[in-house]
This record gives sequence, structure tokens and C-alpha cells, in this order.
Amino acid sequence: MDYDLIRQIVAEMIEEANNGGGGTDPEPEEPEVPVDPSGMTTVRWTPNGVVSPIPASVSGWNAGAIAGDLAPTANGTTLILDRDSFIDFGTVAFNLPETASYLTTQIPSVLRMAFKGVLSAEAGRVFDFTHWANCDFKFSVPWMADRLVLGYHRGAEGQPEVGEDLNCIADFKLGENHLYEIIWTNDAAGAGGEARFYIDGVQTGPTVASAYKLRASNNMLMNCNASMGNTSDGRRLEVEYLEIGFKA
Repeated sequence: MDYDLIRQIVAEMIEEANNGGGGTDPEPEEPEVPVDPSGMTTVRWTPNGVVSPIPASVSGWNAGAIAGDLAPTANGTTLILDRDSFIDFGTVAFNLPETASYLTTQIPSVLRMAFKGVLSAEAGRVFDFTHWANCDFKFSVPWMADRLVLGYHRGAEGQPEVGEDLNCIADFKLGENHLYEIIWTNDAAGAGGEARFYIDGVQTGPTVASAYKLRASNNMLMNCNASMGNTSDGRRLEVEYLEIGFKA
């Protein structure tokens, strides 16, 4: 499915509706989560612990718990997580179709990670999903770098691990409050897929091909600002909300 075309069509429909009565154009509102009619399952977490919605087909999702050695601080509607403070969501399940091959099992056709808030050049691990010795994927900002990274790996006992870090080097307006997204789409006819990077609903940088396919298992430990509880992978985040979306 061509998500860029869908976004363009939706934007044109909204513009036409806004301008249908004539007169001056209305002031643009702050972009929210981009409209996506693909039928993705989407779960949102907000700092007050609200997770909504939780579809019946999704198991293991919960409100998350603040963890680490340093208490977070509130800043209006956002939550500030420093290096030793993270959100532990426990183990989550994606319930995706399984195959006999570790290279093709539990593949989402689309996977979206979205962060609304403030990222700095030392943000570290924004999202981290890890099933030890089986698979992982992450949304991160490398140390002192103006770029977003989608990293992923998959493996199996007796099999070589495969994966890579997909980088998008662009002006991501770090240090300001924005909606940051990474969307990975499976190439059903090929060995991998492709990743797109967005800020406030607009693609930033080129589409990046992935050599392999992401795996989202039923036993993934989800952290924000840490990796499996390891806070050395975190830095500083100011969180307004987090979203994870996926489709089988």
C-alpha cells in the first residue's frame, strides 16, 4: 500500500474541505497523528498511564510502570525521563502469523513507532522491543547525532543473526516538541522491506531499504529510554505520548 499517496490524498481532501466556503485560508493547526486508513492496530500511551485503545486481539499491553534509579519530573502535559529513569511496559505480544523459517516468521506488513515530545541529540533509546536471542527492533537517536535510527535483528538457535541499523540523516528539529515517526513496510515479494521517517506527518529524508524483515514476536520486552532495563542505553526524553501501530 502506498502510504505517501494516501497521506497526499487525505491532505488534499482536508484542504478542499477547509477552503470550500471561500474566504481566507484558516490558520493551520498543529499536526497530530497522521490519518492512516490501512486498518492498523494502534496503541497509545500517555504520561498519566492511559493506554487507549486496547483491541481484544492484542495481549500483554499494559499502562507501563516508571522504573530506574531516578524519578521522572513533570513539565505540564509531558514527562521528563533522564538517563536513569525509564518506562517498563513488561512483555508484549504482537500475535502475528508464524512460519517454519526464522527469517520469515512473525512479520508485520506494516509497523509504526511514533513519539510525540522533545528529542535531544542525546536522546538514546526511544523505543526498545527485545525478545532475547530471537529478535529486537528499536527507535533511537545516536549520541550527539541529528538523525533517527531504526535498528532490527532476528535470529534463532544454531542460525546466524541478521539485521542492521537504518539511518536517516536530516534536520529533525531536535530539542523542540514534534511528532516523530518511523514506519517500516514489508516487501511481500522480496527479502526485506523499507523504512520511512516522518516529522509532524511529513516524510523527512529518503525512503531506506531494509535487507531483511522485521520480526515482532509474542514475547517482547518493551522499554522507553532503556533496553531490557539497561538505562545506559537511555539519555533524556520529554514524553507527551507514545504510539505503536502494526498490521499482520
